[in-house]
Amino acid sequence: MGAIEPTERKLVESAISTYRSALEKAGYEVSIENDFSAWRDFVLSYVAKVPNSTYDPDRFPRRSETGFYVAAKVDGCVIAVVANRLFETDNWFRFVRSGGLWWQSPPRSVRPTVVHPFANALGIDGRVSHCGGGMIDPEYRGQGLPNILCRWARLEGVKRWQPSWDTATIVQDPQPARNLPIKYGYQLEVPLICGYSAGRGAPARVNLVSITGSGIINQARNDTAIFEVHRGEDLRDLARLVADRTEETFIAAVNIVHDESDLLEYRALL
Repeated sequence: MGAIEPTERKLVESAISTYRSALEKAGYEVSIENDFSAWRDFVLSYVAKVPNSTYDPDRFPRRSETGFYVAAKVDGCVIAVVANRLFETDNWFRFVRSGGLWWQSPPRSVRPTVVHPFANALGIDGRVSHCGGGMIDPEYRGQGLPNILCRWARLEGVKRWQPSWDTATIVQDPQPARNLPIKYGYQLEVPLICGYSAGRGAPARVNLVSITGSGIINQARNDTAIFEVHRGEDLRDLARLVADRTEETFIAAVNIVHDESDLLEYRALL
């Protein structure tokens, strides 16, 4: 998307401030962290192995220029995280196929990932931020935290990196909850991996969700307006309101691409 204009940067910072205020009102402290060793320790306190090696510090450098995570805390203890990492690529299809999503430098022995051709047809390239690595303490689930933290992480990525795209992955085996792309504010969902996955080391079905850099800024504008109108609502209701809105043409019109005609319809909207 190139350098953002001063008015756009002000809008992004205003939206981040709005999210922070809503989270603090709900009793959460929020910070931006760069130590992915601490991120890994938090995730491993709930699962047996790191589920998303895109943010594993053993595979990627511990540098704040290329990654961070948003952490929500209660009484100083982390209870939820969402991460974001910057990639630069001239072809997303080849990048994922090569294993670049899971290793800074994929080993020579890595078997190519089977990538669906739609991933190439989207034309994703350049600076791409990739959100994921989310984990939340079960005691705090159902309160809207993942939705708001994901939006904050995307905006923080825009402020730092000015990406042309933001992406995320949604595993399809097992089947995910309904309407996750809409819940988290993405514009499009397409099949990404449809066979062997280097990230899993086994066959997998994984979809890609994406939103353009300009789409994130438009979303910030809409979210800020909704939070202002509904400032008395609790966090869970605010999260539902921003997920349910219909004024964003992309989200209202396109959920998942099933065939070539759906893909052409989406690309015509960009």
